[in-house]
Amino acid sequence: MAINDAVRSEGEWTQIIRGEFLEIPGLRLTGDQIQTLWGLHCDVCAAVLEDLLHQRFLQLTADGHYVRGASCAGSRQATGQPGSYHGASVSVR
Repeated sequence: MAINDAVRSEGEWTQIIRGEFLEIPGLRLTGDQIQTLWGLHCDVCAAVLEDLLHQRFLQLTADGHYVRGASCAGSRQATGQPGSYHGASVSVR
């Protein structure tokens, strides 16, 4: 378990990450970048991202980036498999 996981619930992480995507228009992050930025364990990160995808707040692009649903043209939805974000390219804009 990562240090940050112990002090916040998955629901709290969902709200924190949602807030960052709302605050920064055009934010494009891979799952690995999200996990690193917030110091999350891979299981917690996967659960949070799956929740945000299920809510249709985020979409997963063909090149493996998470973007806000409304700002994403030509993207696809996640496969529904937790942890499916691993191995995506690293690119922060």
